Amino acid sequence: MCSPLRTSSLALLLSLLTAMFRPEDFDHLCSTEVRLEQPSHSPSRTTTFVLDDKLSEEYQTMTQEEFHDIGHPFAALKFSCRNLLNPTQQGFIRLYYQIPIDGTISHSPQVRAQQALTQHTHAEVEALISLDHKNCTAVPKLLGYGNRVQGVEDYAPGGYINYVAWTRVAGKPINSVSYWGRDLAYREEVRSAFRAAPFVYPKRATT
Repeated sequence: MCSPLRTSSLALLLSLLTAMFRPEDFDHLCSTEVRLEQPSHSPSRTTTFVLDDKLSEEYQTMTQEEFHDIGHPFAALKFSCRNLLNPTQQGFIRLYYQIPIDGTISHSPQVRAQQALTQHTHAEVEALISLDHKNCTAVPKLLGYGNRVQGVEDYAPGGYINYVAWTRVAGKPINSVSYWGRDLAYREEVRSAFRAAPFVYPKRATT
């Protein structure tokens, strides 16, 4: 039987190994200032938002084999945020952050940099930008979006970071798990809301 000291040491070792092979803490990003490109209807080109509280942190991890077959592993982080110059403008922001392949986070930055994908935009970001261009009222108002390349000290040096921010709205958010986990009647209700929402297309300039 292990002594309490040896049991405690083993637990510490396992926790360290878990932390090495799977980044699980992005709390240090709180209070970070992020410059975002503005939506199509905004008169200004960029606005700075401040990350406040971290609300969720999810991971799509991958083995070496999965990396070659289906793409790159990433973390999806959700924060509350506010406009730096206009704190009354509050919203949410999601960061898609490329992370290393399972088992490689303890490798040198030079080795992890070989996994880097500099250019990549996640589907949620593309969808919100597209719906914003069409002035769709069935989704929250887009506050801004952006991309950045990770630095040498980040998890995947040279890898991508996607940002997308939107206004706070009443109700509960729907994700793929909650959507597909409900019955057909509920899913049809959601689809009907999108079909009923007006799309206001901007007028094309005439020559």
